[in-house]
Amino acid sequence: MSAETGLSATETDEQGGAGVVGTPGVEQEAQADVDAGTTTDEGEDNPNREAARWRTKLRAAESERDALVEQVQTLQHSMIESALGDRMSTKAFFAVNELSDVLTEQGTVDADKLTAAIARTEDELGLGARRPEPHPFIAHGQGASGADAGAQWAASFAPKARR
Repeated sequence: MSAETGLSATETDEQGGAGVVGTPGVEQEAQADVDAGTTTDEGEDNPNREAARWRTKLRAAESERDALVEQVQTLQHSMIESALGDRMSTKAFFAVNELSDVLTEQGTVDADKLTAAIARTEDELGLGARRPEPHPFIAHGQGASGADAGAQWAASFAPKARR
């Protein structure tokens, strides 16, 4: 990396200004800016040429920043996805929550906030543990129990008394 620009040698173009390697739109705009600045003066002291270099550096820094932001967000999403496991899909999680709801001030995923967000999502979408519905044909707690139940069972198979 060069000390003055903060960019590696592979990211500098032939005019000495910084360019993004593999980004033809930025390089073409930078070249157009440099060409526009050379119409009045061919010297290095030309303010248009210097302004074009700064614009090129700015565009390169902005594109690098955008790429890094996207990479960090992808890592944050993957951390959340691994924490969710098989409990729910990330689509269901992000239908209820925002990414910023589970991040700390430093941008890392907060485990306590994530646990609370998962519980909130399960409650809101009804994804929590289901309680089985009672079977309608089973008498819950009704009828005889214990020794009395055994006597009733035996009486049902006993021969009927004759009149």
